Amino acid sequence: MSRSAAVFIMMSNYFHDVATAMIMASSVAMWVILKIYEDSTKPDDRAFLVHLYQDISKVVIVSWVWIVSAGLLRFITFNTYEWPNAVEKHQEHGLMVKYVIALAMMAGGAWLWVMVAKRMRALTAVSVKK
Repeated sequence: MSRSAAVFIMMSNYFHDVATAMIMASSVAMWVILKIYEDSTKPDDRAFLVHLYQDISKVVIVSWVWIVSAGLLRFITFNTYEWPNAVEKHQEHGLMVKYVIALAMMAGGAWLWVMVAKRMRALTAVSVKK
């Protein structure tokens, strides 16, 4: 594998990990902010929540697109790039643990985002009725 290809794969894998973290971080951040503002009766607070949710939704969508697209490259090159590197450094178990944690972060972040979306739908439905 050429040096340029290896650097490209390394950077793609790195940003794939960042996108995974963004799913969880975005979901947790929105959940916390929603907890703080959801009971507010101030119109400005509701508008803030709706605007923030729309913006953070874009981050979540871009993160999922990156996870899928970069994940395909990661999957294709795993046996020729990531696994041999882990074996050479005797870090096979660490790599497996990393993937378990990444899966938990993606699943947990996705679940939390679904909960946020349900609460936002309920919140905006109440706002519309008022």
